[in-house]
Amino acid sequence: MKELDVSKYPMIDNEDYAYWGKLGAGAGGTKFTKESYVARYRQYNYNIVDSIIHYYGKPKKVLSLGCGLGLDVERFVALGIDVIGLEIASHMVNNSSVKDRIVKGSATDLSIFTDNEFDLIVALELIEHIPPELTYQTINEIRRVGSNRTVLTIGRSKADPTHINLRPRNEWEKLLSPIDYSLQQNISSSLKKKRLVDAVWDRVYVMELS
Repeated sequence: MKELDVSKYPMIDNEDYAYWGKLGAGAGGTKFTKESYVARYRQYNYNIVDSIIHYYGKPKKVLSLGCGLGLDVERFVALGIDVIGLEIASHMVNNSSVKDRIVKGSATDLSIFTDNEFDLIVALELIEHIPPELTYQTINEIRRVGSNRTVLTIGRSKADPTHINLRPRNEWEKLLSPIDYSLQQNISSSLKKKRLVDAVWDRVYVMELS
């Protein structure tokens, strides 16, 4: 299994590239503070989780990949759902309110988890941060540990220096195939009504894993 080359990607696990860091990308060119970032994205993540559960149903066990501060993890916990977050950035884990639910690691190597362990995997604005050469490995690991569906939002803004893996929609659909288009459309439509997707930063995809 290929390993992350941190020397090639200095933004990985580097607080300078956090959304509130000196090299990070803020909303409309304005830098976030930690407090403003949490205020902006907590409700965003809660709404995404609520939309997923509304159309997917209540999962037995969830893995949140690249969970950052674990804002989506917070919501799953509040809903009484068994959830584990995975995050590579130490500063994100250390600043999380649910750090006891987060393990430090990379989505490129999920060997700490067993085959088919999770019936729902979420990866919110993760995969655009994965080194391009590790894309297939990451997707294969998702397929291995998941047993049903993976819901992804994928950023497409070129302004963020940590977006090192930008691809057109048709390429993502080939990589993530087979896709549950019905569930994807339902979740996406729900989020559009809340003005949460189809802006410059992300789109929704739902992988079938079974």
